[in-house]
Amino acid sequence: MGSIFSQFIVFIFSSIPLYFALKMIKEKAKKISFTKVFLVTILVAAVASAVSSSFGFLGGVVAFILALFVYKEMFEIDWLTAFLVWLMQIVIVALVFWAFILLGISLIFL
Repeated sequence: MGSIFSQFIVFIFSSIPLYFALKMIKEKAKKISFTKVFLVTILVAAVASAVSSSFGFLGGVVAFILALFVYKEMFEIDWLTAFLVWLMQIVIVALVFWAFILLGISLIFL
């Protein structure tokens, strides 16, 4: 039970950068709900897990392309926008980690 709850919390926290990246990049951001972003995060994680175990060495590349495809279809954006959302998501995570380090907040306990 505790494991399922902790996975749920991890998926919620990992959905936050994607949500903000979509809000920053997409002009029609009113259609984007956090619930949809949360479900897309779970879907991308499941696809990445299945692909990485099936494709071996090229699994990361295939999972990346499939993640962009899921973003493209679920949020009704083009390939370039999907890539920019993915890139912005990584930038947001890096900025949050950098802010935590500057503030002296330990990431081990989060």
